[in-house]
Amino acid sequence: MLLVLLVVLQFILYPAFSDTEVPIVSSEQSGVFKDFTSDLAYDGNFSSYAHTDASTDSWILVAMETEIPVTRVVVVNRFEDEWCEENKGQCLVDRLNGARVTVESAENSVYNCGEIQIDNISGGVFQDHCTVEIDCDLAVGNKVRISLSGKQNLKLNIAEIMVYSL
Repeated sequence: MLLVLLVVLQFILYPAFSDTEVPIVSSEQSGVFKDFTSDLAYDGNFSSYAHTDASTDSWILVAMETEIPVTRVVVVNRFEDEWCEENKGQCLVDRLNGARVTVESAENSVYNCGEIQIDNISGGVFQDHCTVEIDCDLAVGNKVRISLSGKQNLKLNIAEIMVYSL
């Protein structure tokens, strides 16, 4: 009974909301592998991808025009049909596993939304692509960074980064 009351109270105090994708206006990355630049991580094309060079601290950062309350970040991992089929749909998850998702503000405050784990990556959510969604609890900022810290010689490659807000 108490649980039902709490659930009803939650819907009264916090009515259901729908978030929308926010336009990304610029990007950066720690290093560029070949010509796979960070702008490819938000071009709307799941077949292109941003790709860092091999370093100890690889990251890709996307920026929005203004500071916003970020509800969630969706990361679509690089997908290669042949590689995925041969490796039972793994879709290069090793390159996203352990990546940290943060929201950064203009005042340099950083909110840690979470870490991408292989268990959170799904090949079925976006059909052909390995996708993970990270909740950011309305963290306020104008930048989102995906980073692999302390992992030596690992390349970070991302097909798409999508940022959502109220």
